[in-house]
Amino acid sequence: MKENKSPVISYIKSSKPSSSSHRILSQDGYLDGSVAQVQFKDRDSKSGNWQDYMLWVVITKKHEGSADTESQLIQQMQIAASRKTIFNNLNFTSIVCAFISFVIISSFIYLVLFRPADNIPEYMKNLMFTVIAFYFGRIVQDKASPREES
Repeated sequence: MKENKSPVISYIKSSKPSSSSHRILSQDGYLDGSVAQVQFKDRDSKSGNWQDYMLWVVITKKHEGSADTESQLIQQMQIAASRKTIFNNLNFTSIVCAFISFVIISSFIYLVLFRPADNIPEYMKNLMFTVIAFYFGRIVQDKASPREES
């Protein structure tokens, strides 16, 4: 657990350089990082006196943030959970379907451009219309079906 304390304290020190007496009150694993409640001393901006502060810190590989209240903590955790890359939505099935569709459509385009219209095989027309139907059918189905939030 010691290796997880260092990024939390480092985050507090970088966001509040004049802070001191850092103490982690609690720390739990969250996604690929941690959520910690940290107590520290910092100078008050108005009076200049040292005061005790308590912050929640959320640190993952893609997000770092702090919160003063529980509602801010929930917001920080939601932001950390919703950070996605372009590759998160890709799966093996989508890649295979895209490849097959690309091959069929490019073959169909080649046949249309370089062969007379009456020489295009009927199965190629059917394949093309099937690909288009599944594509648009999936789009309509995705928009019509309510998404379950977890």
